[in-house]
Amino acid sequence: TFLNECFGSLRSPISRLKGSLRTSRDYRLSTSIFTHHTTPPFIHTPAMGLGKQAAEALRKEGNALFQKGQYAEAIERYSKAVMADPDDEKTFTNRALCHLRMEDFEKCCNDSQRAIELDGTKMKPYFFIGQAKHKLGLIKEAAKNLKRAADLAYEQDASSVTPIMQELGVVKRKLQKELEDARQIKQASLHEYLLKLMEKDYEAQVSKAADESDRMEAKSDHDRRKTELLLLFEKAEAETYRRREVPDSLCCKISFCIMSDPVITPSGISYDRKSIMDHFRRGQHFDPTTRKPMSQDDLVVNYALKECIDEFLQENPWAAILDS
Repeated sequence: TFLNECFGSLRSPISRLKGSLRTSRDYRLSTSIFTHHTTPPFIHTPAMGLGKQAAEALRKEGNALFQKGQYAEAIERYSKAVMADPDDEKTFTNRALCHLRMEDFEKCCNDSQRAIELDGTKMKPYFFIGQAKHKLGLIKEAAKNLKRAADLAYEQDASSVTPIMQELGVVKRKLQKELEDARQIKQASLHEYLLKLMEKDYEAQVSKAADESDRMEAKSDHDRRKTELLLLFEKAEAETYRRREVPDSLCCKISFCIMSDPVITPSGISYDRKSIMDHFRRGQHFDPTTRKPMSQDDLVVNYALKECIDEFLQENPWAAILDS
C-alpha cells in the first residue's frame, strides 16, 4: 500500500543514521530517542543545585567582608546570594545585621522579618529586629521580639543571653516610662476637665448672686475648691512617684527582671530560680557573680526577699509590666 511504501522508504535512511551513530558517544541517547520517544535521561538545569551553591559562596564572601567592617560591600554580596537562593534564612539574617550596624533600621526589620518567616526557630533575627524596633521607638514590638530572642538563646547560644537580657531590661524600662507618660497626660486631662466644671459652677453661682456679698462668697468658695483640688493632685502625684523605680535588690542579676521565686546562694547573692537553674542546665556550675563553684543543692529560698517583692508589687502594680 501507499503507507507501507512511505514507511519502507524511511527505514533505510534511519538504519543508516543509527549505524553511523553506533560507534559514537551519542549512540545510547540517540537510540533512546528512536525507540522510546522520551526526554533524554538527564538535562542539567540551574535549579538543580547551582543556585544554592552560588548563594553559599556569595554568603561566605559577605561574611568575610563583614568581619572586615565592610558592611556595604557585604550587603552587596548578600543581596546577590538572595537572588541565587531566596529561601535561605541565614542570608537574610546576615544582611539584617549589616543594616543594623549601618543604622538602617527599617531594612534591618525587613530582612529580620523575612528570616523569621523562613525559619521562626532561630534566635538571631529576633534579637536584630528587637534592637532595630528599639531604635525606631517601637518599644512594645521591641520588647516582644527581644523576649522571644531570650527564650531561644537559652536553648541555642548561652553567650547571647546576657546581652539580650540587658537590651530587654532597657526596653522594658522605656516601656514603663511610656506608660507613665500616658498616665501623666491622662491625669493632666482629668485635672483640666475638673477645673472647667468648677469654673462653670462658679459662673452659675455668680449669675445667681443677689448682691456683692454673695459674689464674694462664691469667689471665696471657688478659690478654696481649686486649691483643694490642686493639693489632691499633688499628693497623688507624690505618692505615685514615691517608689516609681524598681529597686535593684528586687531584680535578678541574670535576667534583670523582678524576681518571682528568689533563691540565695552561699555567697549571699539572690537570683530568680528559673534564671539560675537555666544557668546550671548550660553546664555552668558556679555562682554567676562571684564565679565560686556551686550546684542547685546549695540554693535556699529567700523568704524575706520574696515577702518584700510581693509587698512591692502589691503597692506598685505598674511594676508587673516589667516582668510581662
